[in-house]
Amino acid sequence: MMDKSLRKYEAAASGRRTEGWVTTGASTNQDIINALPKLRERARELAKNNPYGKNGIRRIANNVVGTGILPTPIGLSEAEAEKIKQAWKLWGEKTACDFDERLNFYGLQKLVMRTVAKCGECIIRRVRTKYVKGKIPLELQVLEPDFLDNTKNEINLANGGYIMSGIEYNAKGKRVAYWLYKRHPKEFFADLTSDRVDVKDIIHVYELEDPGQVRGVPFAAPSMLRMYDFDDYEDAQLMRQKIAACFSVFITENDNLDPVSGEYEPLERVEPGIIEHLPPGKTVSFAAPPAAEGYDTYSRQVLQGIAAGMGVSYEALTGDLSNVNFSSGRMGWIEFQRNIDDWQWVTLIPTFCDKAWEWFVEAAALAGYAKPGITIEVSWTAPRREMIDPSKEVKALSELVRNGFSSWHSAVKSLGENPDEVMDQLKKDALAFDAAGLKPTCDPRYDTNRTEAPEDDNDGEKDGEKEAEKTEKD
Repeated sequence: MMDKSLRKYEAAASGRRTEGWVTTGASTNQDIINALPKLRERARELAKNNPYGKNGIRRIANNVVGTGILPTPIGLSEAEAEKIKQAWKLWGEKTACDFDERLNFYGLQKLVMRTVAKCGECIIRRVRTKYVKGKIPLELQVLEPDFLDNTKNEINLANGGYIMSGIEYNAKGKRVAYWLYKRHPKEFFADLTSDRVDVKDIIHVYELEDPGQVRGVPFAAPSMLRMYDFDDYEDAQLMRQKIAACFSVFITENDNLDPVSGEYEPLERVEPGIIEHLPPGKTVSFAAPPAAEGYDTYSRQVLQGIAAGMGVSYEALTGDLSNVNFSSGRMGWIEFQRNIDDWQWVTLIPTFCDKAWEWFVEAAALAGYAKPGITIEVSWTAPRREMIDPSKEVKALSELVRNGFSSWHSAVKSLGENPDEVMDQLKKDALAFDAAGLKPTCDPRYDTNRTEAPEDDNDGEKDGEKEAEKTEKD
């Protein structure tokens, strides 16, 4: 029996079980920088040609951003808030915010998230434009990570800093600039000279997984090889079924019998409804094609691994709901939503949305929509989560608000709505109902258990007074 005191970490042991376990011993950044070009190329190829690779990226972007993560300015007077909202409608909700004039800010959010999921990272450059009355002098240029000059690596700069993989740092290790190509380095008219761009004009979005990590990795990196092999496996199975679908016939001759006298045309093909009389000494046999056994089970296991590597659920990746009941579907949805929350509130909102908002406020001040030098806080509303059982979930949400466990403001945001806009619309609806002399049960001013609204609050006070008078007489 082995002495327990001699035990060590088995995963660090050398021997037959670990002889094929290859490790580099390099830093996280060195591993990423060395592998990133090839990882990006393969991730893009899978997103173009592999249905699961493409659908995984689509599912992540659609669930994280949806129709957009909405901003609400806070801490302002009503007049100031109205002006900044007006500026946002002119800029963020129009294509004026896009350098290419194709997307509004919510479309840019989805483009950034899709690029981060597919390529591992995304670069957004601030472009200051000439002031024109009625326009916000700011555009956002979304760039692929290829624009970052990976070949730019220098040490012992004049200021004591260094450059690593196209990112410049000062002597304290703070980022101060990015070195970007003027044009995409893989275009036929590429210019392989890079320019220094101050960090104040750059947003670099990627999922941070390790301390000090400077570049991002495609979300599909752990699943790429499995996805590629599964693609080959499916092709092989398809070819196998094609071969199995070929109806083969074999005719055997008996050498012990005399040859057939007269003319005989050998049977070369089988046709529908054919009746063929074979001469004596010839027998017919048919090929037995192999069956594709275990295909469904193996495919499901592989796709579950691919989904886990990408951070999505198996059902979201494949659309296969055949083995899902209400409970398992709900649990899978909740776990997927935790990943979505992480991508929203840890990656996209703080690194892209918040910084883009700061640029917007600065540009809005230049256009006269805010005070110069002002800092405007913002609250973001993520897209709503689709309810699995709306009748129960809406009631539960209502009870949370009524019992004080959640605010009305938070409840509205959880539904993907802007609380200020909902409140304004409720006021307008109330005025419209009153003007029309209507008291619908949907009006939140009234008790939802009543079929009609109470006539007047003063009536209740009078009823109370009468009850008190009666008690005194008794």
